[in-house]
Amino acid sequence: ERSQKLLEGASRVTSMVRHDLKSPLQSIKNAVHIIRRNPEKTEDMLDVIDKAADYASKILNDLKFITDPGALQRERFDIVKLLEERIKSMVTPSRIHIETDFPESLPVKMDPTMISRVIDNLIRNALEAMRDGGKLKLSLDIRDGMMNLLVADTGVGISNDNKQKIFQPFYTTKRSGTGLGLYYSKLAVRSHGGKIVFQSEIGEGTSFLVTLPLES
Repeated sequence: ERSQKLLEGASRVTSMVRHDLKSPLQSIKNAVHIIRRNPEKTEDMLDVIDKAADYASKILNDLKFITDPGALQRERFDIVKLLEERIKSMVTPSRIHIETDFPESLPVKMDPTMISRVIDNLIRNALEAMRDGGKLKLSLDIRDGMMNLLVADTGVGISNDNKQKIFQPFYTTKRSGTGLGLYYSKLAVRSHGGKIVFQSEIGEGTSFLVTLPLES
C-alpha cells in the first residue's frame, strides 16, 4: 500500500512537471523557429529564450527543495537587514507605497536562503495583487520568543474558493506563475518550526503572518 501511494505521488509530480515545463520549452522552440526564419529578430528572441529558461529553472529549483529539502543551513544574521535588502531588490511601481515597521535590528538563527525566498514570495505576491496601486505594509515584532512577520497588501484579495487552494503545489491564478511559491514558503516555514497563516477579503486585500522561533 505504501509503495502504491509513493508511485501515485511520483506520477502526480511527473504530470505536474510535464505540464508546467511545457510552456517555457514551447516558448524556446518557437523563438528558435522565428530566428531561423527571421535572423533580424534574433536579439528579441534571445530575450524570450532567456526569460523562458529562467522560468524553467525556477520550477526546477522549487521542486528540488520540495522533493529533497535537505538539512537547514542555519546561520546567525540580522533579519531586519535581510528584509530591507529584499525590499530594495524588488521592482516596485511608483503607485505602490511601501510602509515598514521594523526594530532597529533583530538577530536570528535560521537558514537565510530559505527565509529570503519566503520573503520574496510574499512581497512579490503582494505587489502583483496591487496592479492598480495600493499600500504594502511589512512589520516585525517579537512575542514569547517568537518572531512575527506580517506582510499585508491592499490588493484584490483572495476568493473563498482560492483560499482553500493557495498552499497546494502547482496551483496558481497567474498566467506566468509556477504555483510553487506559497507551497515552498509553507514547507520552509514549517521546517524552521514555524507557521504561516493568512487573512483576505475580496477588494480589501490580504495579509500573511509568518511566525518563527528566533533560533530555529
